[in-house]
Amino acid sequence: MPPKKAAEEKDEKHKHPLQAVLFADSWTKTFRPVSLETPKVLLPLANVPMLEYTLEFLASNGVEEVLIFCTAHAQAIEAFLASSVIARTVKTQCILAPTCLTAGDAIRELDRMQLVRSDPFILISGDVVSNMNLKAAIESHEARKKKDSTSIMTVVMKEVQVHHDIRPLTDDLLVAMDTQTNQIVLYETSHSPSAFLPTVMFQDHRQIGFRYDLMDAQVDICSPDVLVQFSDNFDYQDIRRDFIRNEVLNYEMGNRIHAHIISKEFAARVHDPRTYSAISHAILQRWVYPMVPDNNFLGPASSYHHQRGDIYKEAGVSLARTATVHPMTIIGDHTTIEAGSAISKSAIGRHCRIGKNVRITGSFLWDNVTIEDDVVLDGAIICNNAVVRKGAKVQEGSIVSFNVVVGAGFTVPSYTKLTTVRGSGDDDGFSDDDDDDTDDGSWNPQHVGPDGEGRIWTLDDDEIFLEGSDDEDDDGDNEHARMHRLKQTLIGAKELVSARTTRLASWDALSESDDEEPLNAFEEEDPMERFVRVVMDMVQSGDANGDDVENLFLEIKSFKFAQNRSFADCLEAILPALCNAIPRANKAPMAIMGLLKPKFEKWRGVVSKCIMNDVERVKIVNTFAAYCVHPNNAPSFGTLLRFILQVAYDLEWVTEETIFTWEDKVLAAEPRTIAFAADFTEDELRVMELPSDVCDALEAGEQVYVVGDATQRAVLCTATKSYHLVREDQSNMRLLVDSVNWEADKTADTISVRGSAMSHYELVPKPLDMNQLKQLLLENPWTGAAATAPKRQKLSLYALDDLIDRLQHSPHEVSSMLAQLKAFEIDGFWRLLDSAYQRNVVGQILDVVVQNDWDFNAAHTFEAFAAHLPDVHPTVLSHCLRLYSAEDSSFQLDAAKIAKFQAVSIFEEAQGKEWALNAFMEQWGFRVPMGVAIDPSLLLGIAIRRANDKLVYFPESQLSIEPKQRFAEMFAFQPKWLLAQLAPSLLTEGMTQASLLLKYTRASRVANSPDKLYSKR
Repeated sequence: MPPKKAAEEKDEKHKHPLQAVLFADSWTKTFRPVSLETPKVLLPLANVPMLEYTLEFLASNGVEEVLIFCTAHAQAIEAFLASSVIARTVKTQCILAPTCLTAGDAIRELDRMQLVRSDPFILISGDVVSNMNLKAAIESHEARKKKDSTSIMTVVMKEVQVHHDIRPLTDDLLVAMDTQTNQIVLYETSHSPSAFLPTVMFQDHRQIGFRYDLMDAQVDICSPDVLVQFSDNFDYQDIRRDFIRNEVLNYEMGNRIHAHIISKEFAARVHDPRTYSAISHAILQRWVYPMVPDNNFLGPASSYHHQRGDIYKEAGVSLARTATVHPMTIIGDHTTIEAGSAISKSAIGRHCRIGKNVRITGSFLWDNVTIEDDVVLDGAIICNNAVVRKGAKVQEGSIVSFNVVVGAGFTVPSYTKLTTVRGSGDDDGFSDDDDDDTDDGSWNPQHVGPDGEGRIWTLDDDEIFLEGSDDEDDDGDNEHARMHRLKQTLIGAKELVSARTTRLASWDALSESDDEEPLNAFEEEDPMERFVRVVMDMVQSGDANGDDVENLFLEIKSFKFAQNRSFADCLEAILPALCNAIPRANKAPMAIMGLLKPKFEKWRGVVSKCIMNDVERVKIVNTFAAYCVHPNNAPSFGTLLRFILQVAYDLEWVTEETIFTWEDKVLAAEPRTIAFAADFTEDELRVMELPSDVCDALEAGEQVYVVGDATQRAVLCTATKSYHLVREDQSNMRLLVDSVNWEADKTADTISVRGSAMSHYELVPKPLDMNQLKQLLLENPWTGAAATAPKRQKLSLYALDDLIDRLQHSPHEVSSMLAQLKAFEIDGFWRLLDSAYQRNVVGQILDVVVQNDWDFNAAHTFEAFAAHLPDVHPTVLSHCLRLYSAEDSSFQLDAAKIAKFQAVSIFEEAQGKEWALNAFMEQWGFRVPMGVAIDPSLLLGIAIRRANDKLVYFPESQLSIEPKQRFAEMFAFQPKWLLAQLAPSLLTEGMTQASLLLKYTRASRVANSPDKLYSKR
């Protein structure tokens, strides 16, 4: 290690942009043979390469430079970085060092190359998935380092149940730490029944806690001293087992390592196929929000849509009517699923073909996979271009690697790995007389079936050996132990999970726990329960931190839109969270009520904004009633319901009628009999879930109709809105009865069932397609007065009814879009003005004003303009006058609009020329009429002002109307934007400015400035 540099240079190091060291090699063999052909970090996780998640995590936490350390597959990783959108938001550098056999070797090589300049820097692997905010951890590390230079490392750890699926079965981590400072004093990864802690530790640490509920997220915040320690200790090979384990016990040297513990945020590493499955399901269940598929900012361009039950489909999926997709499933573009097939808890990539009557459960199919008819997949990974032929079965824990073909009717046993990578001919570990392949180069049919291609990847191939064993002559016990080690890393192995859970349940610390969480908390949580939990966390943490309630409401509202939830759902989370915020220990009920009332008053505005009608008011009463009688709350709140409702009434959250209606419903509940009617049918009746506005239209007798021919998706339209009809399958049967008022009708003892349904139709709002409307109108823009009425059959002309049919939108929506596009109706058809012709007409209007010395600030009659411009069609002239007149006056020209018009004319006449600001202002001032003021602020939405005071024409009016495409066009033009520059483009119906920025941009702070820069996600 070279000698340390001067203090000034050390200070400069602190100012260096935050760096991260990312290991693209995990130095493990758990994903072999797959990782022999493709780097592990590029394997798809919920159809997105693992490395993409890690880079997004780093970029979102302010990392500006990532050093990517590769020992193999460097070309594949560099090709990925060249195509990745996320990778372009940070500076990346690939470091190839094929001779480094361990992480310790890699760190020593980095120290030798002197590439790490930031203090601290982030040390991470490319298979880590996290949505945590690293800011607090970095600030804590820097504060400790400032006080004590020996605090060289902070390890991120996540609280998680010891038997949770995201924790590897091989993980037996025991951590001891100072309960006040979180300094780690013991880091033990062995499976030993006891742990050794020097008694000297208790002299410096008065309270030491032993934790078995922490999982190492393998995200480290390091000082450069860590590099020095590895260079000074060549026996350090593994970061965890060697460096951390020894350094925390090496109290004589004095280096300190601390833990940063997270509980609500997500952070985990894909260690093996088993954790690969668990983390995939966590992503689909939205534990890693905002890194969820339907946000469509990770990986290659995607179009995922989130449906109920955490089902994600891209636009090009072809799903047979009788095929069923169950919750926690993602399906990529151009994938076909044929009749009778069922998919559950699985990820299906792009360009896959799934045949008839296929059953796929808990499995992961990558791209270009073919699954023929009657196949059963259970807990399997099927890699790119693999084929599973008709009637085959791939059992739990198996991996079918690239290009493997599983023969027809063949059964792949559990925990089998298949590959086309040729082996050395060694014994396969399963049979004494099976060779890997035959002498003529063909594949062994006992491995993949008679018409299959591939071979078994053996235990010897995986290099799974036991210490002290004889590799040449393993006995049965040794073979069983080796297989046990393999199964620990694969999907399934329920007996191993059960054995571990049983062992843990025998511990008094767990068996006596009253608040033990259920097994597999990520696995089965209902989406609504998850939404309530997340919003409750927002409210409780924000309230405890003293955050502004209006800002919290914006955050809740953005999450509501992202999850497609209602305000009633928000109230179901907000109200219990406010009650939970009240301390109740050793307090009488009325004392609790005394604290609760001011809490409600503080949040009055937020709750009031969630109340749209009686639906939300009823939800408030039901939520409070359920909360007060819940066993956990009844001792404190059981007698407070009437007082809580009184406060809610005083705050105008509920009405007397709401409370009395709820009371009557509770008292009136009686048992009823259900019977099938004589004309019961399973095929004729359909169920459709209707939004309130559609119900209101039907009840009012308004027109409600479905449009679309055989080539289009069906769309339901009211007079004001349009909806896609989306079929949703379900596992439970719905019984269809005669009347929607069956619950209130007490005259009949029997409820008559007329039909049943295993699916229903949801109405999904159809996005306004102004791009398509604009394209239709631009087929024949107005370029001048027509001598005769146009012939419709010869020209692309559209009346309002034509546009309604083509666009499949309601009349109100089409009229609204026409108004936004500034279209006009002439001779019964809707037209757009040709931009050049419009400039010509407006120029003539201004000439009339100037030549006749008219007062620019006065209103003039239409007839006065028409008399001077007889060659302009009256409708077009009136349209142009209204476009450039003040809002409250018919024909008084608006100075700002005219100034903008002349600015656009200058830019378009220059045909892409960049203007110096001073030169442009001079030309602009010459072009506008007397009395019209000009100012650079008027150029927002017209041109971009660069740092060198150069103006570049970039009109907001010519950008795509669809938000995702609009942002893509903007960031292609300029990678970073100020909020003021973005503002004209943040006007999208149904989305707030904050939600648009959250979904499509990433914010970073400008040095020595309060302004933020926004770049592409």
